[in-house]
Parts: sequence; C-alpha cells; structure tokens
Amino acid sequence: MKKVFSASAAVFLLLFISLGSFPQTFINTLEDSTFSDMWLGIGTIDSGFAHSGFHYSLTDSTREYGLGIETALPDELKGKNAILKSGGWVMSDTNDVYSFFVITLTDNGKQVFWKGIPLHNYFKEKDKWVRFADSTAIPANYTKNCIIKAFLWNASHKHKVGLDDLSFQFKEMKSPSYLPVIDVDEKTAMANSSNLIYSNNYYSVYYDEERQAVSVKGKDDSSIIKNILFLHIPKNTNRYKPAVKSLRFDKAREKNGKTRLRFIAKTGYCKLKFDMTCWQSSSRIDFKAEQKYSKDIDVSRSSMVFEETLRPSEIYRFNRQLQDTAFQDEYWLDKQGIKLGDADSSLIIYHNTGVSSVQYDNKNLRIIINLDWEKDHPFFRFPLAPDSSGWKLEQSFSTYKKGDKATNAFSAYAGSQTGNIARFMKNPSGFEATYVWTEHADFTDIRTNRAVYFGSGKIKDADSAIGGFVKYDIPVTKSVFYDNPDSISNYEASNHLINSLECAIKTDSAFSRFLDDIHERGVGICLHTPEQYTTTGQRLDQALAYMQKKYSSPTWIDHGNNNGPQNNREDLICDGTLPYSKWYSLDLWKKYGVKYLHNAYYEENFTFMKTGFNSSIEKAYTGWGDYIPKPDYWQHASKTGDIYHWPTASVLFISNNSIWSYYFSKAKFEDFIKNWSVEINHCYPAWVDPKKGFGVYGPDSVMLAQPGFNKTLALMADLRSEGKLNIPTVQQFMDYRLAVDDIDYELLTDGRLRITNNSGRAVSGLAFATRAKFVLVDRGRPAQKTVGNDLVFWFDIGLGESKIIRTVE
Repeated sequence: MKKVFSASAAVFLLLFISLGSFPQTFINTLEDSTFSDMWLGIGTIDSGFAHSGFHYSLTDSTREYGLGIETALPDELKGKNAILKSGGWVMSDTNDVYSFFVITLTDNGKQVFWKGIPLHNYFKEKDKWVRFADSTAIPANYTKNCIIKAFLWNASHKHKVGLDDLSFQFKEMKSPSYLPVIDVDEKTAMANSSNLIYSNNYYSVYYDEERQAVSVKGKDDSSIIKNILFLHIPKNTNRYKPAVKSLRFDKAREKNGKTRLRFIAKTGYCKLKFDMTCWQSSSRIDFKAEQKYSKDIDVSRSSMVFEETLRPSEIYRFNRQLQDTAFQDEYWLDKQGIKLGDADSSLIIYHNTGVSSVQYDNKNLRIIINLDWEKDHPFFRFPLAPDSSGWKLEQSFSTYKKGDKATNAFSAYAGSQTGNIARFMKNPSGFEATYVWTEHADFTDIRTNRAVYFGSGKIKDADSAIGGFVKYDIPVTKSVFYDNPDSISNYEASNHLINSLECAIKTDSAFSRFLDDIHERGVGICLHTPEQYTTTGQRLDQALAYMQKKYSSPTWIDHGNNNGPQNNREDLICDGTLPYSKWYSLDLWKKYGVKYLHNAYYEENFTFMKTGFNSSIEKAYTGWGDYIPKPDYWQHASKTGDIYHWPTASVLFISNNSIWSYYFSKAKFEDFIKNWSVEINHCYPAWVDPKKGFGVYGPDSVMLAQPGFNKTLALMADLRSEGKLNIPTVQQFMDYRLAVDDIDYELLTDGRLRITNNSGRAVSGLAFATRAKFVLVDRGRPAQKTVGNDLVFWFDIGLGESKIIRTVE
C-alpha cells in the first residue's frame, strides 16, 4: 500500500485521562473536532496515512512546527520534583531528516530549559511510523510556576515529518531519603507523668523515669522537645545491631549559675554520657555527647534525635538561605539549623560546628543531630592491587577501637524571644556564590600554559596578557609537578603535535619562571603530587619543602589514582594516610603545612551525575531540594586525622569552543548565584590536546586561549565586580570558611546577637544575611546590600574581638 501525505480537512479526538490526583496523562489522537487551548500546532493537521484513525500532524517546507502542548503542571505537582514523560509516533518521507521533538520550560516569562529529542535517530526507513519516547525530570524550584511547551520541530525545512498519537504524562518524582529509620517504642515516645528536674524563666526540663523520657517545655507549659533519643547504626549490622536508646537520668550538678543534667545510654558496644548544661539567666542549652566504645567497631551513623511537637517556622538551609514557607519533607542542613514554633514556645538550633551535620524530618517532626555520619565525610581508597584497575574500597564510615572516645558539642535556645536571626554567609564581603578553579597538572607545555593564562603562547609575561586567567584576574589553584624523572613527553597526549617534555619545576626553567609570575598575580600554586608516577620519600620531602618555601601552599591535589604501584601511592585516596605503608605522607604534609587535600569521591563515584539540571554549574543542583548531603569540605578524623578534604564532582572538558556559551551562559550563572551555590571544578586548561584543554591553534600554529573561554572569564569577572560571584583559590575559600566555623555565636536574651572571633586570626568581610529592615553592628551601620528578601551585611572583626549585632524587622 502506498503511503500518502495529504492536506485534507479532518475529524479530531482528544482523550484526557486522570489517574487519581496524579499521574495525569494527556493524549491527542487528532480525531476530534474541538481541542483544548493547551494544544499547539492544530493548523498542521492533515489526513491520509495516520498512525491511528485518519488524522495526524504534518510538517514540511511551509509548516516548520507541528503538534505540541503548552501548559502549567497539574496543581498536585506544583512545588514538587516532577517527571514529564512524552511520546508519540513519527514518520518521515526520508530516513535522513533533521528534526526534533522540543521541550522547553519557561519560568516567569524566562526560558530556563531547552531540550531537543533527535527524531532523525528513529527514522530507519522512510514512510514508516516509529515510536519515540522520552522522560524529562523537572526540579521543584521550577514546577511551581513554570510553563511547559513541547512540540514537533522540522528543522530540515524541506522534508515531510508526521506526528500522531502524542502523549504526555506528569507524575511526581520520588527522591531517595537519607533519613534514618527510627522505630520508637510507644512507651518511650511520650512522657505522660514526668518529674521536673530543672526550670528557669525560659523553659523547664522534665524526666519520666518509667519511660526514660526527657522533655523540654516552654514557660507557658507547651511542649518544645517531646523526647531525646540516642541512635547508633554500626556499619556491619550483621555483627552489631542498630540501637535506638532512651536516656537514663543520672544526676544534676549546679555551679556558678548553671546546672548540668547528665543522662546515660548504653548499647552492647558503646556508652553515651549526654550532658545538658542549663543557664539560669539564658534560654541557651549547651549539649555535650561523649561516646566511649567497649568494642572495636565501624560506625555508619551516631545521632541524637530530638522528637518534636512544634512545627517548623524557619529552616536555615545548607546554602545559607532561609525558608519559612512550603517546607520540604526532608532536609540535610549541613551544620546550620532550624527554628521550631515561636517566642515562649520555640526551639532554635543554629551554627553548631561541633557536630557532623543536622537533618530535619518534617513528616515525623524530628531533628537529627548527627554526631558522626558517613555521608558527611565521604572517602574511599584505591588499595594497592597490581592486578586490578578501578577497584575502590569504601572508607566513609568511622572506625573506633575499644577504649576510644568521641566527643561532640552543640547548643540550642528554648523559649527565646529572638526574631529573625542573622545567618552566616558562605562568602565574605557580601558575595552570594562561589566558583573555584582548580587546574590539574597533566601534560602541559609552556606554550599552552601561556595561552590559557596570558591569552597567547607567544606572550612571556603577565603584564602583557591579552586573554586567559591573568587578563581577567581570575585566581586559580594550579597544581604542578615538581619533577619529571621519567622524562614524560607530551607527544602522545597531544596527538603527535607537541614533542616537548611534560612541564615540571625542576626540569623546565621557563615553566618555573612562569609560575613565579602568575603566583604574583594571585594564582595559588600547589603540588599535583611530586611527579607523574609514584614518588620516592626523598623526592616527596624535597617537593614539599620547596613548595612551602616558594609558594606557602597548604593545598594538595591528588593525581594518577588507581590500584597499581605506579599510581601515586602517596596520594590521599591511595596510601597517603596509612601509617604502615612505605608511601605514608601524612607526617610530611603536617611538617610542611599541607592541610587542604583534594578528595575525588564524588567524581569517581558519579555521586551527583543524575542530580544536575540542564547542565547546571552546580552539582548537585539545589533546585531538587535539600535532602542530598553534599558538604563543601570536611574532616574524617578516624581515617585521615585533622586534615581537611575538599571535593570535585566532575571533570570539565570543553571539546568545542561553542560549548562555552552553553555550559557557562549568563542565565546559568544567574541561576547559580540565585541558589547561593558553591562549585569547585576540576579541569586541565593547559593540556596539550585542545579537545581537553582550553586552547586553540591560531595563525602560524600559535596556541591561543579559546574565545569562548575568554568570554566566560570576562562574564565571571563582571559578576565578581557586581559583588555576586566570589572566585577564590582553594586556600582563600577554606581559610575563610574555617575561620567562620570558629566564631562563637550567642543569642542574647534581649534579641541581640553576640559573636566572638575565636578563629586565631582577623577576619575581613565577615558576612551575614537576615530578614530585617536595618542592622547595627556595635551601634554602627555595616556595609550592606539587599538580596531578594534578605539584607546582607558584612564587616571586619579582629582576633579575639566580640561584636554585638542588632536587627530590626
């Protein structure tokens, strides 16, 4: 039978299916006479050889766009992560036609997403109907207001493409939960007949001996904390059982206007001493948890669980933004916190850097204070295994030996009259978001280095830069090789275009001078391990000594990680922190001041591969919600001591100059900044192959910085000058964040805030955000700006200095 495309009138059918509240499915077979306003491209309806019935949508040289839909999401899905499943039947008069099914999202009149599903990949035979299907995930921050537009696009403009039986299904996307499962015995869940064990003008503490339940009530006798539990989850649950334990009241001790209430909990392998220190003249409660282990054990999670009665009124999110409406079911809050209730009946937990993290279970009204949780300090090793490749040994859990103690401290305010609190920002001086460039040293030549830092391989000094990092004053944490004892060549890595030796300080004097030049321009220089392959102890010592004296770098970037003996065994995620290994490096790192180490856990395990959105700069994308644990840095005391880990989530390769404007568009940066995001990248700008590096061959084979790269740097510099985007080195980023961690934060009874700088150094541009009309710091007005609903302000604070912050709502 001959298949014919014609242009006749038609009869249409619209079928709408609602499966309960959701999912909702819309199907258009084009066999009805009337259509809802949501359907697009009705003018392309034709008759003839349809997939079903008699009618279909036809595009050709005169009709570029075909059948589609334009609609908001169903009300039940607004504000939730959602999935749009689209599909239909398509046909073409040739098996090689350039066409797409396009899906776009528009938020408040601005397009925020575009995707083209290549239909030409389906056309194997001409004039044959084939099924296409696609699934698009839409994050919750867009589903509330976004408009979805999806349609057939015949981009060839000359061939015929038909579409029939188009369907759309909207449904909620269920996110994984990171909350612990807590099975609480009913008799311990609520204290019914409790005895008063402490009281002041703000709150009272009660204990029910029969149920072993400790509770806190406001001065109006309303319930603030219903009960406090101890949760412990061993890594090996076949050997040790998880425990949810009530607290047994042990004793009270009063001294100097404060009372310490001690509680005890025991598992078969751990004893907890839990202290509540109550101040007679303050709403503050200081908590201290000391765990002592009676057996050797690996720990997945240990937590204090506050069973609540009050509903949340403010969430202090991990990105430092405030949420006070439309609360999510689950939060990972980093070390930020939450406010429950209000005034006399309230609980505020905030800025507790002495714990692993804080989570909130909104469905079960629980605050989980993680004393130690493996997701807060992810780690793995490539164990030495010469016959293996890519074998990773999970090491995120903590390991304790018999007799070990772990101590954590945190604070809360019960019955406080404080209104909106001032929240620490992640950046100094009012910057809203952070982007950190980290360059990895592999396979570079002096000409490619000059190209991406100075703009051209011919330029030999920073003062003459015409492009690249130096031209736009973009700091980079640049890792380098100290030595090249194996005379590693760039020949293979450059596809036989460059036959020089890989750059290293000892073997390339021009490269060494280049490093001195860019270091004076603010580039942080650190080791990418001392050499291409596993180094010797002597060379490691020499390299670290040189780097400390020349560049004072506290940073280290791991390189060459894998299982073989040649794969840089001195690295963090190989043997660097194993005392029994001949490649143990921790002692030398400490000796030479190296304390900020690159951790490739997220990158190697593709942790956030499915939680980006529209190639978002930030990974994982904040718009999906706050349930995903993703710390910006951490310590892993039982495995790596007191050094700090900082992560990268992916590798940035730009294989085509035009891709720069897609990955780093102004719209993507605006979204990145709007979410107050942090991203530390992993890239190879000076790699000798332009498909991995950021260079391009110009006239006379001169290596130049890619034009798209220069435009991206210019855009970032503009955003920085606007006070929005912070672009620090790893050292600058970590130094500031750790200083903030050591600043004491105290809510005073009159609603003011006192901060004290215990960081060991002066802090410039200490920044906060608050919901207030104006703010005073020691009765003076600080530098400030308005960001959305927040007043962002900042000021300098000296070593050991205290300041009083007063906000007026």
